[in-house]
Amino acid sequence: MRQVPYPFVKWAGGKSKLVDLIIAKLPLNIDTYYEPMVGGGAVLFELWKRNQFKKALIADANPELITTYLVIKHQVQELIKELKKKKYIYEKTQYYKIRELKIVKLDKVKIAARFIYLNKSCFNGLYRVNTKGEFNVPFGRYINPTILDTKNLLKVNEVLQQVEIVCDDFNVALDAKSTDAVYFDPPYLPISKTAKFDRYTDCGFGIIEHERLASLFNEISKKTTVVLSNSNSELAISLYRKFNIEYCNGRRNIGGHSRFRTQEIIVSNA
Repeated sequence: MRQVPYPFVKWAGGKSKLVDLIIAKLPLNIDTYYEPMVGGGAVLFELWKRNQFKKALIADANPELITTYLVIKHQVQELIKELKKKKYIYEKTQYYKIRELKIVKLDKVKIAARFIYLNKSCFNGLYRVNTKGEFNVPFGRYINPTILDTKNLLKVNEVLQQVEIVCDDFNVALDAKSTDAVYFDPPYLPISKTAKFDRYTDCGFGIIEHERLASLFNEISKKTTVVLSNSNSELAISLYRKFNIEYCNGRRNIGGHSRFRTQEIIVSNA
């Protein structure tokens, strides 16, 4: 049984396997922990378990993800009540019915419930949208997945009382001070020319964004502890060559066999 809290969503590229290596590069006592590309929040929750920060600021460019975090923080009981409804059953036809719902017609609690349901039911926990910003991941193949994890949602709610949550890009880290710390987990750069995954939001996250992030990393590294993870690609190595780079093996299985492994890097100014 996993110790709560842990990520309330399955997140492609989540950091559960690398969390100890990442945290080892962060200070033991952090005033404000910044995670501007929070995703599933594995590092955030582990830092909270270790009582390593006083407060935190998390952000993400994905509005549905951030809405879900906010609902868990402020309306967790309503969310649990919604997810108990029979319509959130793991079944292919029902999955596509819920996937087709337009979020502009839903209130925040229903948006969060839909987000969690689709994430737990879709292929490999992948979040991908088309050019219209519509979630388009196919139905997954699981045996009785847990859609509603009440115990974990309540614990995540407790964690988030110490956390400011914003829908924004990674520039929110500019405010970090010397007693703070920042961790970036961007969509990984492709290792091969044929590999590509940047359709995380309807705007994508391409090489220009990675170069902008590297520039920000360099700027804030002059005043605070900053850590970043990425793929072991030529471009990533080039972007962060002046910093400390640790090579490690992380398990990633988007669209592939679960035993397929690729080398990743953890960059830090420590």
